[in-house]
Amino acid sequence: MQDVRLDSLPEERGDATGSLIILPMLAGADQVSGVLLVGRDRGERAFSDTDLTGAASFAGSVAITLELARIKADRERLVVLADRGRIARDLHDHVIQRMFAVALGLQDIVQYEHPVNAERLSQYVDDLDVTIKDIRRSIFELRSSGGGGDERRRLHAAIEGIVEDVRPALGFTPTIQYSGPLESVVGGELADHVVAVAREALTNAARHSQARSVELRLGVAGDSVVIDVIDDGVGLGSTDRRSGLGNLQSRAEQLGGSFSLTTPAGGGTHLRWAAPL
Repeated sequence: MQDVRLDSLPEERGDATGSLIILPMLAGADQVSGVLLVGRDRGERAFSDTDLTGAASFAGSVAITLELARIKADRERLVVLADRGRIARDLHDHVIQRMFAVALGLQDIVQYEHPVNAERLSQYVDDLDVTIKDIRRSIFELRSSGGGGDERRRLHAAIEGIVEDVRPALGFTPTIQYSGPLESVVGGELADHVVAVAREALTNAARHSQARSVELRLGVAGDSVVIDVIDDGVGLGSTDRRSGLGNLQSRAEQLGGSFSLTTPAGGGTHLRWAAPL
């Protein structure tokens, strides 16, 4: 453009800008990575067709360079994520399971030991339990550290916080099992619903189930996020307990999902809540 005062936006010109070239930086047929602006001071020679051709060639080279840099960065990020995923799987599948086995073995020995030794062994079991929780937290951080990490860390931190909140009422720590690509598909308002449902379900189990074990399963199945809370307590019990879960039904209906509360063959309660992604 020969007169930027007539043909350009304020953001595209300076006070002394004369002629101006504005070119999209195209790395492909429809891949625009930016815009190249080349200007000359007012009073200098206007840009010619030759200048325009050279600038277009330069813009194309810059666009290709930026695209190659982006592709390289994406590949490097995928390598890092794959490595973190492998480390997380090894920690979960091997290290934690071995520590659980050691803790169970120590608990079995405690009953046969002198009270002084039994107390020390119980402390070791408690230390192992704390260490397992720390490893689990590290696993969640590893799995959620690539892109959108803040949102994913908030979801995992919220679930972990709920589990810790209900632990005193239950007398033990509920187990958590995650499955599917939660990190990439559950966020925003849906994540808020998931956290609220998990809190309501675990709180109800703590208040009414009289259970010795409670398991929270949170995962992606097909095109839905699914929450299962399973306990070995006294079952459905009074209608008061069922009415207290009405908001879970409402949340499911609001999102076009489903909610059920059943008694497994072996007793206890199985709560299932699902919502489409």
